[in-house]
Amino acid sequence: MKATFKSTYVSKKGNDTFRYAVTGTAEELTAYKTTQGVNYREDDVTGEPLFFTVRYAGKSVNLITTKSGNVIADLSELKASASIAKQFGGNLGQSIADAAAAQFLFGGGASVPQAVTAPVIENGLDS
Repeated sequence: MKATFKSTYVSKKGNDTFRYAVTGTAEELTAYKTTQGVNYREDDVTGEPLFFTVRYAGKSVNLITTKSGNVIADLSELKASASIAKQFGGNLGQSIADAAAAQFLFGGGASVPQAVTAPVIENGLDS
């Protein structure tokens, strides 16, 4: 299953809550509805199943069901990137962290901004 970010709001308890639309196969969505039980919610306008979390999980994230039956955002790829960034450290680690952060925040089409290079100057004139 996949969850796509829709909006955020502040809950009655004062927590930032992130709302995601859930998509998947018919079987996955049926299982999701069963798993959520009385907590199952659909979007009032679109009828899409909804997933809620107090931790932002990116613009789009896969959902997994734990052994105990809870549906959670799968952040294993982001955690792996954080681990490798820490493992290498220095410039390489920072580059890995920057790329992972851009992917997490902005999705697949995003890239880390590249350094600006000075123009080549020949004979004292810009070429």
